[in-house]
Amino acid sequence: MCNSTKIYCPRCLSTKVKKNGLFSKSKYQQFKCKLCSKKFSEHGQSYFVDINKRDLIKSLLLERLSLRGICRVLKISLTWLLGYIKELYNDLPDDLNFRFKWLKKEHNNKFYIKLEPFEGDELWSFVQSKANVKYVWILMHRQSRQIVAYYVGDRTRQSAQKLWDKVPDEIKQNGIFYTDDWSDRRCG
Repeated sequence: MCNSTKIYCPRCLSTKVKKNGLFSKSKYQQFKCKLCSKKFSEHGQSYFVDINKRDLIKSLLLERLSLRGICRVLKISLTWLLGYIKELYNDLPDDLNFRFKWLKKEHNNKFYIKLEPFEGDELWSFVQSKANVKYVWILMHRQSRQIVAYYVGDRTRQSAQKLWDKVPDEIKQNGIFYTDDWSDRRCG
């Protein structure tokens, strides 16, 4: 008798798995992945999320629905969803693909460029404990609200400089920048 169904690892989707004994209570066959060492059962809960559900998750994330709400409705785990979001953000380019059509006019042999307004600000949150504060620095185009650059770090001049380094040169030369007049006494 030949069993043609392939066993996939739920973590890394590898087919390189081996039998690893039986689960004691249920007497189901246990498997272990040779690549990531994940132990799982053939009769366990399916961890695979098909491509249609992934597209739906992308749409729901764009609608800014809560992560726990997405998990409840689509019956997926929060751990899986956070890992999927991390994959999505790792694939994003560093410059965020900001493109803007600059308005340039010539009048009496002089060129006039309309400077575009950009707004810079930072927001903060705790990560795991109140002692671990992280700041998200953003620079966005004022009219379109499109994010031009961002940086995650602390609240120092070095972090502000790292944000400025991510701003494309064309925007640095043709933009007007507004901030909340931030100054940090710790930075001198």
